[in-house]
Amino acid sequence: MSSNPPIATCTVITRSYLGDVRALVRTLRRWHPDARPYVLVIDGPGGKFDPALEDFTVLGIADLDLPDAQAFCFQYTAFELCNALKVHLLRHVLDVRGEPAALYLDGDLGVYAPLDELWGQVLAHDVLLTPHATRPFPADGHFPHDLGLLAAGAYNAGVLGVRSSGEGPLFLEWWARGVRHDCVDDRSNGLYVDQKYLDLVPGFFPGAAVLRHDGVNVAHFNLHQRRVHGADGRWRVNEVPLLLFHFTQIRHREGTFWPPVSRPFPEQQEALRGLFASYLADLEAVGWAGCRTWDYGLSHFDSGRPISPATRVAFRKAWVAGGAPGDPYASPEWEAFERGLRWREWPRRAVRFIRRLGRRQHP
Repeated sequence: MSSNPPIATCTVITRSYLGDVRALVRTLRRWHPDARPYVLVIDGPGGKFDPALEDFTVLGIADLDLPDAQAFCFQYTAFELCNALKVHLLRHVLDVRGEPAALYLDGDLGVYAPLDELWGQVLAHDVLLTPHATRPFPADGHFPHDLGLLAAGAYNAGVLGVRSSGEGPLFLEWWARGVRHDCVDDRSNGLYVDQKYLDLVPGFFPGAAVLRHDGVNVAHFNLHQRRVHGADGRWRVNEVPLLLFHFTQIRHREGTFWPPVSRPFPEQQEALRGLFASYLADLEAVGWAGCRTWDYGLSHFDSGRPISPATRVAFRKAWVAGGAPGDPYASPEWEAFERGLRWREWPRRAVRFIRRLGRRQHP
């Protein structure tokens, strides 16, 4: 029996992904009934669920003691915000909840074997990174490929360990500075939300380690080197047990990858279909489909007017330039900017519509 403290995991989601994280915790509890999962729901329950009834600790943005919280949230889309708040959740779990270490897991992961070995590695290193892949991609013209990895980052921020001692707090302080205003998907300028920063970690922090384990963070981005096989819950990858599968880019009901994942894996299809079916059963058991219909609670001004990505970008730029953030959700000025933005966009939209109409009439 392991003498290590119980596993502490954490995850950031919008409430519409509550079903995904319920499934994650359901698979985690099969192997670790004493695990301590923390889940940050960035837009709160919104009357859709009762946090007290969940099988994990539900946190809100108010729990993070985040300066200028409304402004921080307003500047980002839902995807960007979930990634920007990851570091703040990790700090909360370590500093406020008193965990000796924390394992960050994306909400679309499943646990398929005991994580004692992985947890031991988290406890042994100040920062633990998981690479997207540990062997080159085939030069076959399919996605994913080396150039895609260069754009997205060498390490996957969906599985990450941080310790409360050593360089762990220094790493989190540094990462928090990076995502203050630059947690954006702008790969043309070398940014991909919080993930690209991890490329710098092994050089900046000697206490960091890179985990090369075939069974951890298995996903479409490394199936070219990791062969999934087995059935009925006894899954293996190459010669080791499957610990964590990352169900990103998956069509759940069809049990297939989304079209951008174009590389075929014929020798793994039967095992992958079985694994996907098992995961879908976990999703459906916790009401996943109903949760996915829930709205995003930070998508509108307080008045109910939708906020466009362009307004978020403009606000972020104004903030970086020294403007006072206040509470933009209740700001008449930023709502007026949103209205004006839509009027300014109208001529361009009209031109595009007329051009499309012309192409239809003159094939």
